[in-house]
Amino acid sequence: MQARRVAVLTGRRHGAIVKYDHVALAAIATADLQQAGAFGVRELASLGGDTDEALCLAATLRIYLEEGSSARRAAKRLGVHENTIKNRIRAAEEQLGHPVTTRVAELLVALRLATLARPTQP
Repeated sequence: MQARRVAVLTGRRHGAIVKYDHVALAAIATADLQQAGAFGVRELASLGGDTDEALCLAATLRIYLEEGSSARRAAKRLGVHENTIKNRIRAAEEQLGHPVTTRVAELLVALRLATLARPTQP
């Protein structure tokens, strides 16, 4: 039931197979949607917005953190220059008001929750 709930949150088509193991963190983190939303707002500040800049910075930050804070690996994954990643991370830190390395786990969860709220495109 929890996997199904996450599938609905992510906009997956009706009847799509979603294994709980693949969405366990999302299921736990969204058990209370109101609290999850407030957490995301607190953690992401303006990076949680829907502007092109906010979406770009948030996506870059998520990949950067998933890649162990490696600008080189994030750049390769995104197909951009390493300096582009460094510039985007600096911009994200300015908007957050602190270095991204101080709250890695919290930021990753908040960034993943933010993507849950945006349905995937077919």
